[in-house]
Amino acid sequence: MLTAGCTGFFAGDESGGDGAAVDSVPEGVDSVMHFEGAFLTDSTTEELMNGIIEMGGTPASDMGVEEPESWQDALDQMESESDLSVEDFESATVFGKSEQALENGEEYGGVIVKSDWEWEDFQQLAEEEGDISDVTEDSYNGVTVYIEENEFGQETWVADLGDGMFAFGPKTVVEDVIDTNQGDADPFSGDLRDAFESTTDGYMMAAMTVSENQAAMASDIASDQAGVDGRIFPDPKVMTMSYHTDGDRMNLEVQMTMETQEAANQVMVSLEQIANMPGAGEDVDPATDPMSWFSNALSAEQSDETVTMTFAAEPGDLLTAIETFASGGMMPGGPMPPGFAMHGPQGISVTG
Repeated sequence: MLTAGCTGFFAGDESGGDGAAVDSVPEGVDSVMHFEGAFLTDSTTEELMNGIIEMGGTPASDMGVEEPESWQDALDQMESESDLSVEDFESATVFGKSEQALENGEEYGGVIVKSDWEWEDFQQLAEEEGDISDVTEDSYNGVTVYIEENEFGQETWVADLGDGMFAFGPKTVVEDVIDTNQGDADPFSGDLRDAFESTTDGYMMAAMTVSENQAAMASDIASDQAGVDGRIFPDPKVMTMSYHTDGDRMNLEVQMTMETQEAANQVMVSLEQIANMPGAGEDVDPATDPMSWFSNALSAEQSDETVTMTFAAEPGDLLTAIETFASGGMMPGGPMPPGFAMHGPQGISVTG
């Protein structure tokens, strides 16, 4: 289908990302994630991706390319097979309503792509991958749309919003984007918008509101699939995430806004237990004591109901720690500190 070839290419300003795309995200969504195209060519990120590829952790099959030898090789393969230039990609803004899917099984989500590509480029890519059948051209609210219907009668819409911006998704979603883009409907707002616009500038910026149903599902998944105690933290009402690099260091920032300051205090207690693990605060080698190294790379601060966690590290050190974890060398420095519990062979949680 149309979106398979286009959005799959990416699966590999001001704070809040590309303004035109973000302002076209409809009201009522509960998650927004924005990717900057510069992520694909950032040298520090490239070092990390090269290491992951060397360890055999590349999602090459998901990208529709052969196993690459390096990150640059992966980008070259994608360009060769898609005829789309990486340099022409500016941003992708993904949004959705997770709560709606939980309540009635209906999916609501789309992506807005900003680039120097034309509709013919997307169409050619889809045709080459064999993911496209008959496409009809129409218009909605003054905007040109391209519509493909699958064998089940479900329609995929692509809207040409102008200035290199295209919206992909189901009919209802793309109609909402068009109405918002044309000024006939309001963009997303409230706590989610405030949180998104407060995220640190980065190659990736995301925000989501968390309902009780979503928190319960996340807890169940963590417990069932990862062996992690889902009660490690109180449930946040809003979460944000940002990834950026500073020289040769990667920075991942996660911010949780809790319902009360008491809940935020509880989160900080748990994080302080991690920070006070044996060996923390010392100059440790990720090859011999990855847990203490991880503790040193993690920092946290609290402001009223909001807790911000930051993980900062050089790619080489992180890759070394990952390799040590993979080989079973988790805690050579000593036993798990008080307040921690094991849940299965891989699960660790803070129990308070």
